[in-house]
Amino acid sequence: MPTITDILVTQLKIVGVEQVQTGLTDTSKQFTAFAAATNVGSDALTNLLGPAALAVTAFKLLETGIRSVVGFFNDSVDAFAQSEDAIARVAIRMRNLGNVFPLADLIAFSDKMEALTGIDGELITTLGATAAGFGETRAQIEKNIPAILDIAAATKKGPIEVLNILQRATKGRTQGLFGLDVNPALLKGDLTDINNLIQQIGKSVEGTAEAFRFTLPGSIKAADNALTNMEEAVGRLLSPFKFAFLEGLILELTGITANLNAIADFFHIPTAARLGEGKANPLAVKGDPEQTEYQRQTAENTKKLDTFISQVIGGTGEVAGRSFTWRDAKAAWGV
Repeated sequence: MPTITDILVTQLKIVGVEQVQTGLTDTSKQFTAFAAATNVGSDALTNLLGPAALAVTAFKLLETGIRSVVGFFNDSVDAFAQSEDAIARVAIRMRNLGNVFPLADLIAFSDKMEALTGIDGELITTLGATAAGFGETRAQIEKNIPAILDIAAATKKGPIEVLNILQRATKGRTQGLFGLDVNPALLKGDLTDINNLIQQIGKSVEGTAEAFRFTLPGSIKAADNALTNMEEAVGRLLSPFKFAFLEGLILELTGITANLNAIADFFHIPTAARLGEGKANPLAVKGDPEQTEYQRQTAENTKKLDTFISQVIGGTGEVAGRSFTWRDAKAAWGV
């Protein structure tokens, strides 16, 4: 009984593609060499699968690799787009606050803190903008953010959540401090002073964020941030191509939409917007003239469309006897 490989090669010979057999054989040899180099048992693998199956496997691996690369590029552009969305919001906020901490400098400061603590730099940038929104100066932000990151690492809370708790405490709502493992009664000085509050609480957990960076969970998170940063860089490089594609797609879709509406207008197909035309009639009842006219036009246009279709398909029109083309539609519909 012939094998699948024999049948495949026979069929290929019939259609005049004998050279494919040579390609399959070469592929088989390549896989044999690869298997031997990796101690996989090349003879058993080759005998079991045959050269044709090995070639298919090679093609599948290639396809998987291509899909992975394309998927990575798409993910990279998406990651860059999300980063741009976040940074754009921060940029507008900082501009409206008078650029108390120029964005480029804030991003550089955030990147430095990310390298030190493993906490996402984009999150730190947003934290800085939030602090600026509370009225803090650049000097205060640079001094307080490391302490906030330490408190967040020690309490397993988000840095922005920590800042909000501290800001509420300066307004007299100190009960939230218990969530930071802090007893407000033990704090000294003016608790309405955010700097005093942050430095007092941060002193007891100083260095926590940096220390956590060099634990296994911290290393995993830092590696994830590093991968995200690389994806964003790749996405930035590819973004002009995707931007051009999307803008071109928008133009095409706009043109298609205009053509479809032109076709609908040719047949005078009404929409619900027509119900708003004419004089006001707050006591509309069954048989209302506007409703009746709407129904009449719908019926008339349906009949007109049915007639047109029957001429084209039924063989009574001028285009009978040949295929109906888009050129026929443009001539008939005037678009």
